[in-house]
Amino acid sequence: MADALTLVMETIEAVTLAVTIISGYYMSRQGTTSYNDAKNLIVAVHVLFAGVMSLEFARTVLATVAVLHLYVVLGTIFILLCVELLTILAWSVYLPIRKSGIWMLLSGISRNRLHLSVFVGGTAYIVFVIGYLLIVSPYKFQSSPLTNQFDPAFLALLFTVLLLFMTYPTTLFIGARRRTTLPNVKNALVLLPIAWVCIGLDLLVFNAIPHPSGIDLLPVGYFIAALGLAATSTIFRRASLLAGFFESRKTDSAENIHGSSQSQPAKAAPKPFSKQLGLKEDSFSGRKFLLEVESSTSYERAVSDFVTELTNLDYSVFVFTTRGSPIYNSLKSGRSRFYLLSTTVSYTTVSAVPSEVLVPQSDPAVLLDAIQKTTETDTITPIGIVFDSVSDFIVSLGMETSYKFLKKTLEAIDSDRITALFLMTLSAHEERETNLVKSLFSNQLRFGAKGFEVNRLA
Repeated sequence: MADALTLVMETIEAVTLAVTIISGYYMSRQGTTSYNDAKNLIVAVHVLFAGVMSLEFARTVLATVAVLHLYVVLGTIFILLCVELLTILAWSVYLPIRKSGIWMLLSGISRNRLHLSVFVGGTAYIVFVIGYLLIVSPYKFQSSPLTNQFDPAFLALLFTVLLLFMTYPTTLFIGARRRTTLPNVKNALVLLPIAWVCIGLDLLVFNAIPHPSGIDLLPVGYFIAALGLAATSTIFRRASLLAGFFESRKTDSAENIHGSSQSQPAKAAPKPFSKQLGLKEDSFSGRKFLLEVESSTSYERAVSDFVTELTNLDYSVFVFTTRGSPIYNSLKSGRSRFYLLSTTVSYTTVSAVPSEVLVPQSDPAVLLDAIQKTTETDTITPIGIVFDSVSDFIVSLGMETSYKFLKKTLEAIDSDRITALFLMTLSAHEERETNLVKSLFSNQLRFGAKGFEVNRLA
C-alpha cells in the first residue's frame, strides 16, 4: 500500500513538473503588447516553481535527510521569491509604464511615497523571513514518511507572507481594472487575483498544515498551484494582447502628437479622400460609405487614402479583412488594427501579432459582437472602420443573411463619431442584390478604371 501511494505521489510530482515547464515554455514563446516586463516575470516564476518541483521530486525519490534539508531551505526561498516576483508583476499591470526595464518599473513605484513604502516594506519582510529561515532553521524532520515540520513561529511568518500575497496584488489589480475600458481585460483582472488567492490558500493548507492521516499530500498541493500558474499565463497573455490591440494605437498617436507639438507648429492635416470627393471641410466624419470596386484596379489606394485621412484626424482605425488581401498588404505597415476574417477559428481569438485579432468569417453574430465591442471600448475617441468585403459575405452566407448583418451593423455604428467604408466588388452580383445593399447606404462611391466616381452623397 505504501509503495503504491509513493508511486502515485511521484507520478503527480512528475506531471506537475511537466505542466510547469510546458506552461513556462508556452509563455516564453508568446508576445505581449501591454504591461511591460510581464512575460519575463511570469517565466521567472515558472523557473522558480520548476525548481521547487525538482527538489520535491528529489525528496520523494531519494528520501535522505541531506536532500530534505536542501528541499526545505531552497524550496521555501524559491516560493518566497515567487511571491515577490508576482507582486512586481501586479505592479507592472497597475502602473501605466510603456518602456521596458525593471528600473523603469521601480522608478514608477517610487513616484508615490505610499506605494514605495508598502512595496519596500513587503520586500523587506520577505528578506527577513528568508534570513530567519537561514539563521534559526525553524524546522524539524519526522519519519514515515520522511518530511519536515515548521515551528509555529515560522508558520505565522509564512502565513503573513501569503496573506500579503493574497491581498496586496489584488488591490493593485482592482486599481488597474478601474483604468481600462475593455470588458475582457476587466474580466481578466478579476480572474488573476482569484487564481493567486487560490494558489496562496493551496500552498498554506498543503505545506503548513499536516494531514491528519499522516499521508504526505504536498505533491497534490503543488499540482494545484501549477494549474494556477498555467491559468495565470493564459489569462494574462489574453488580457495583455487585447489591451495592446485597443490601446497602443491611441497611445502612439498621443505620443506623436505630443512630440510634434513641441517640435513644430501644428499644420492642417491633409485630407486625400474627402478632397477627391469634393466634400467640404468637416463634412467627412461620421459618414458610412459603400465603395464598389473593380477587382482589377488598384482600389486599395483609395482605401489607403481613406485610412490616412482618418489617421490624420486622430481616429482609431479598425480594418475587417483577410490576411494577404490587397487591403491588408496596403495597410499593415500603418497604425490600423486588424480583425482578420478566418475560417480556422469559431470565436474571437487573440493573435501573437499586437495589431491583429482573428474572427470567424462565417459567423455574423461574432462579427457583430466584435464591432459593438470596438465602438464601446472608448466612447470618446473617434473610430474608423473598413469592412472588406461585402461581396465575400454575400457569396459565402447568402443575400438574406448578409443584408440582415449589414443592417444591424449600420445600426450599431450609427454615430457621428464613427466613419466607415464598406467595400463591394463591382458587377459581382445580380442587380437586385446590388440594389438591396445600396439601399442601406446614403453615400455610394465607385472606383474603377477611371478612378473615383461619386454615385450619391447625402
